[in-house]
Amino acid sequence: MNKIFGTLFFFSLTLYISFGCRYENHQTKSLNSRVLFVEITRNDSTAPQIGSLLSSNLRKEIIRTGTFELTSAKNKADFILKVSLDNFGKSVEIYNSQDTLLASGFTADISAYVTLESKNGDKLINKKLIKENSSVLRESTIFSPLSRQPMKSLSIGLSKRISRLVENFGWK
Repeated sequence: MNKIFGTLFFFSLTLYISFGCRYENHQTKSLNSRVLFVEITRNDSTAPQIGSLLSSNLRKEIIRTGTFELTSAKNKADFILKVSLDNFGKSVEIYNSQDTLLASGFTADISAYVTLESKNGDKLINKKLIKENSSVLRESTIFSPLSRQPMKSLSIGLSKRISRLVENFGWK
């Protein structure tokens, strides 16, 4: 019994050493990583606070996915991600035509144009349009919905879409 166990253990150990476990630590991953600089270039929307919200949420999303390293210096970046915000709008949503006061809310939407450039100026993604929307309903019969409520939701949704666009770009 011990001889069989010893033989199986030695054989298993030999296979493990030969093929490895395919684990990559952070050091290995960072050797071939790309450095990205994120810039909100313009905010032509009528929602001035969404620019800073989008910037922080986009950085969090990029860090979470781990495809890129972020830098705060533009000259140290391999790629520059430029985001321009435009066309913020609100439209009324009514869910019950018989009760327009109590069942009212609104939808907010925004457009972003995304450009990804390499450090030598080549445009990999050029002004790709990404849209996001968010709905808000009134909290109770006393309060009306606030216009700043959907900003966080819009910025999180946009940051996820932008991050996926950059990650899924056809890298060579």
